Amino acid sequence: MFYRKISANSLNTKRLDSDFYRPEYLVIDEVLSHLNCVKLGSIGHFFTGPFGSKLPSSLYVEEGIPLFRVANVGQFEVITESFVYLAPKSHEELKASEVLPGDLLIVKASVGEKICKIPESLPKANITQHIIAIRPKNHMDIDYISTFLFSYYGVGQLQRYSLGSIIQYLGVTDTKNVSLYYPHLVAQKYIGDKVRQAEELRAWAMALELKFQKQLKTFYPEAFKDKSTGKKHSMAPIEDMSYTLNPGAFDEERLRIRLYLKKCGSIKLKEVASIEGTTSSDYSQDTTYIGLDSISSGTCALSPSNIRKSGVTGTSRILNEGVVVAKLRPYLNKISYIPKSLSGSVGSTELLCVRPLNELNGWYIYGVLKSDIGLRQLKPLASGSTHPRIDQYDLYDLIFPIHQDSEIMGKWLENAQAAYFMASYLVISAKSLVEALIEGQLTEEQLIKAQQTLEDGDNTLDKAILHKLSSEGYAIEGATPLFSDVDELYRLLASATAAADSED
Repeated sequence: MFYRKISANSLNTKRLDSDFYRPEYLVIDEVLSHLNCVKLGSIGHFFTGPFGSKLPSSLYVEEGIPLFRVANVGQFEVITESFVYLAPKSHEELKASEVLPGDLLIVKASVGEKICKIPESLPKANITQHIIAIRPKNHMDIDYISTFLFSYYGVGQLQRYSLGSIIQYLGVTDTKNVSLYYPHLVAQKYIGDKVRQAEELRAWAMALELKFQKQLKTFYPEAFKDKSTGKKHSMAPIEDMSYTLNPGAFDEERLRIRLYLKKCGSIKLKEVASIEGTTSSDYSQDTTYIGLDSISSGTCALSPSNIRKSGVTGTSRILNEGVVVAKLRPYLNKISYIPKSLSGSVGSTELLCVRPLNELNGWYIYGVLKSDIGLRQLKPLASGSTHPRIDQYDLYDLIFPIHQDSEIMGKWLENAQAAYFMASYLVISAKSLVEALIEGQLTEEQLIKAQQTLEDGDNTLDKAILHKLSSEGYAIEGATPLFSDVDELYRLLASATAAADSED
């Protein structure tokens, strides 16, 4: 409960609900009132998608123009995994809600959580009624603007202008009233470039993962084909009946893939790797925690948390460097790699830890298990109606191909995960820089000078700023630096740029 006496000048006659005048919102108002701000509505054209009756699911097709739904809008990134599509004719009929590269998307219901920019890789798309789109004016740095909206001062305002007691919901008109801090354009560019660098690193990481999959598919093409006939019975070799009578083990496609891989010289995973399962309840509230939600189903990206934020109690799995495979619901493909920097963290007891027995590259093991070669062998084995699981014996029995270029291929994935991590750090750094500017910890002049020296080929000032960043903010005494190795960031950025240039 709170109360606050509001002057007549501070009242918004369109918003007389008490939540609009929460103390923290008024503090944000006060802070921004002393800075150069513009209304968000002045930056460009605002529009939203059509009502549901004009966009029924019957219009969805397998290929065509992508349709952005709430699930496709992430934090600074597009989530393509659950895209649905519209036929070109349907899209043309809904032309008013067409979005183009550079447009900014804001989800109405997930206030301050889901905002992203349409990338150049999507020439055009459409949106549903649950998304607000902004087409910025030419001189606007949309990446800086999205960073501000994700900052404490942006999220606070978006929440303030939203309506609803159970589910907060943003309207187009109210969104336009958000005050946007508007520093010098060069300072905006310095911050916006951090977001663009993150975008470049993510694109490179995805390209490296795709490269791995293509290489695997080139050498083992039959393992990626679907030749299912729908038969309810199968003829299984005697060696495939060695440890289980689970009906899923004799799925016709699973048996076909295993037989094919054996003919290619593949062996069982138990011959090249061991599975560990040490647990502990001896950890602090700040111990890094990796739950199933931390693991991406489609990429090697990880989103670690800690015990306090995750609300974990009891026993957890001790995670050392290497591959982790989730026992629960294998169809979700929750498989990842714990890098050296996170070795010693703890995680869900649903995770099995896989370690190479010899010199085989651990990243290569991860890549194969994450691919269709692993998924199509493990998915049919899940047993249990409510919480289907596999066990370590299912994993040991997996037929595993060893590619002659396993070391090189593993390095691709190692670089991919490093790029994903650096991309997430760059996004955090951009948000922290906006907040540091607003709170006076940094000046516009410092960012302008850092940007100008970067353009002259000197990264000294940029390094100095990056060294002061942590997940807690800018220049926080005693905080762990966000970038433990700034030179590694520059190396990855150079590699990503070189890869992009070679494609052009």
